[in-house]
Amino acid sequence: MSKQRSRFLGDRSATYLKVVDEDTDEIVSIARWHYYPNGYSYTDGIPWEIHSPVEGQSFPLGMNIELHNFILSERDAERKNWMEKGAPCWILMHLVTRPSQRGRGAAGMLIDWGVEKARKDGVPAYLEASAMGRPIYEKHEFSQIGDLIQLDLRPFGVDMDIVMAKMGVFPKN
Repeated sequence: MSKQRSRFLGDRSATYLKVVDEDTDEIVSIARWHYYPNGYSYTDGIPWEIHSPVEGQSFPLGMNIELHNFILSERDAERKNWMEKGAPCWILMHLVTRPSQRGRGAAGMLIDWGVEKARKDGVPAYLEASAMGRPIYEKHEFSQIGDLIQLDLRPFGVDMDIVMAKMGVFPKN
């Protein structure tokens, strides 16, 4: 955990957001937006979330580290094919909402925060969306860019493909 904690806290490009239910004081939804004033670095960005074993620390029970690393590596490597090199941008890296809290607007608030930042800065906002998440991003002005990303998970013991949409919001001139 200390390695991951230092990675998260040491990344100056990252902004962490949360929505808290005022009645229960529970976190309902969280997001991690990154701002890259000099553009996203395709080489520096890729290893950021890749997990490697740390002596004395275990991963959560049942976590398939190889699969996790494969998905993130492939997702990030694909960015050079659809994000403008060297151009400032915002990227929504993670958005998670408690299943029991979905449909109440928390995720939308976190998406809108980043879209407004991108508009204010006059730069695009990007993300990769799962099939499940895509409709909410479309509701908040994101549109698909190019072809879908399709990854075969069978080499990792999962009998399926994962499909992600590359999405963006662009400043209006």
